[in-house]
Amino acid sequence: MKSKLLTQPPSSGILLPIFSLPSPYGIGDLGPSAHRFVDFLWEAEQKFWQILPIFQTAGANPYLPISAFAGNTLLISPELLVEEHLLEHPPTPLGEGRIDYNRVRAYKEEIYRKAFKNFRPSQEYEEFCARNVWWLEDFATFSVLSRVWGVAWNTWPLKAGEDARRKTREKWGQEVEFEKFLQYLFFKQWSELQEICSSREIKIVGDLPIYFPHHATEVWLHPELFKLDKLGNPLYFSGVPPDFFSQVGQFWGTPVYNWEEHRKQRFEWWMRRIEYSFKLFDWVRLDHFRGFIRYWEVPVGERLEKGRWVIAAGADFFLELEKRFGSAPLFAEDLGALIPEEIGIIEALGIPTVRVLLFALSQNQISGRHAPHEYPENCVAYTSTHDSPTIKGWFESATPKQRNNFFKYVGREMNAGEVHLECLKLLLASEARLCIFPLQDVIGLGNEARINRPGTPKGNWEWRALPQHLSPELAKTIQKLTTDFGRA
Repeated sequence: MKSKLLTQPPSSGILLPIFSLPSPYGIGDLGPSAHRFVDFLWEAEQKFWQILPIFQTAGANPYLPISAFAGNTLLISPELLVEEHLLEHPPTPLGEGRIDYNRVRAYKEEIYRKAFKNFRPSQEYEEFCARNVWWLEDFATFSVLSRVWGVAWNTWPLKAGEDARRKTREKWGQEVEFEKFLQYLFFKQWSELQEICSSREIKIVGDLPIYFPHHATEVWLHPELFKLDKLGNPLYFSGVPPDFFSQVGQFWGTPVYNWEEHRKQRFEWWMRRIEYSFKLFDWVRLDHFRGFIRYWEVPVGERLEKGRWVIAAGADFFLELEKRFGSAPLFAEDLGALIPEEIGIIEALGIPTVRVLLFALSQNQISGRHAPHEYPENCVAYTSTHDSPTIKGWFESATPKQRNNFFKYVGREMNAGEVHLECLKLLLASEARLCIFPLQDVIGLGNEARINRPGTPKGNWEWRALPQHLSPELAKTIQKLTTDFGRA
């Protein structure tokens, strides 16, 4: 598989989830604040915007989608609903700052119900439903039945399929239409944002989460693709043993894949999912890449450390991917302690991989694959990630030895307020064809602005930028750095 990244000129971009955008409605959305951020990127001469997953979830974690295809309706903009005359006036603001998901969900449900009352199906709506019927009907059915019967699909009296779709339409037809209406709104607003990004020549980097919770449309529809018992209960749960992100490991608690069945089907479900993602995003980040080669499975009822490594799809998956899509616009999140087999497959495939400066800074010496002077062209380099401390947060808690190593590496001492820009320069000066900076590292925020703390159940996916963060002065600073290092 040839690397598409190497056909691109050296460039840079910013990582900021849609939900982390400024907005008066409790959560970032696809409306004016997203459009203004595109303007900010353009003024800063950034060519990429990485947004994390945008698929429908039942909770806060965007890496636990309940559908491979439905959009996250919490990201629908109330302001654009006013423009569409689905609301008479903007709703009462919910406020800036951190996201309270329970409050936002109830607040937006009320807004969407009002909009639905004012909605009259148009030809555009009918065309959307017809174009997406292959996933939309099942998703709407699953969503309605979840409200009616609760979150254990394997206890429902209806099995997935035409009978479930028909009976749900007969009994709860309006609720099915409501779910389809929300997806129509989401993708209408998403298409508008895509067009704005395209007009500014800004590429969107999307994310393909590897796993689904047990209560998800995909598991309900395709139980044979997951390791479940005869009653539909998981036999094993997912996770990873201790690594950089968590000293005790991470227990994700999702079903694991039945890779033998996927292989028999020539990975058709995965290929359709990836093809769909290529329509939504200009570039796709494959989450937990090593999980396609081998994965950690924990028997139900056992502790994380009782799990084991199991062979997954291996090279077969990527050979099929190359056969279907050729030189595809994707890169692999290959973080973790890789074994030679995994490294060999990555190198043979030529897929761009990830480097994280923070990983190198956190070691006793700045060396190895995450040190900027070691970066190959065929990689995507980050200062930090959504799962790690920010650069300033790292510096504030770093040991004296780590700080001294950093000072020696850059050739001077500095205070906490300067470190983030120095780290941006390190990446921009590297050989990495693409550099991506979390907005927090561009601004210079500490760990109060972390997005996720793996292994902790609360306080994640809540951080949001404030309007004043995205100042013209900051855009000029980033624009100058980008130009100085030949990435404009």
